[in-house]
Amino acid sequence: MSSLHDATDALRLLTQASERLTQITGLTETEDATWFIDFQGDGGFMAEWSTDWTRLVLTADLGQPTPEGELSALNLALSYNALWREIGDLRIARDGDEGELMLIGELGPEDGDPETFNAALLHFEALRRWWVDAIARAATDKPAPPAPPGVMFDRI
Repeated sequence: MSSLHDATDALRLLTQASERLTQITGLTETEDATWFIDFQGDGGFMAEWSTDWTRLVLTADLGQPTPEGELSALNLALSYNALWREIGDLRIARDGDEGELMLIGELGPEDGDPETFNAALLHFEALRRWWVDAIARAATDKPAPPAPPGVMFDRI
């Protein structure tokens, strides 16, 4: 049984995932206990070990809604956040008052099994892609994003 109790465990699991999952095209340590995970198709997200919370925090930039689509995008994000306990502690946040929206998730000791960990990374990337599309569509004449991925509301 693998574990996820510190930054060393996080790096080991991330390295294993990058070797096993063909969707991951790169793993780069950007600073101590912080990594960027590149995915096929021009995507990816940050993974940072939080010593204070004993969690691996996943953070993905989703973009900044246009002024015309801001209200729609923020309402969609608030609706999603209202379900955060049901969807595995995933949430949308804003970087500052007028900054980009971000998808945030957490992995803890209960996610230390390699298969669970790998599934959580793929889940988070699928959600990142969906949200980027949803935010980009918010100001268009077709604001409704495509149907959510099957993993949209599953616990990571």
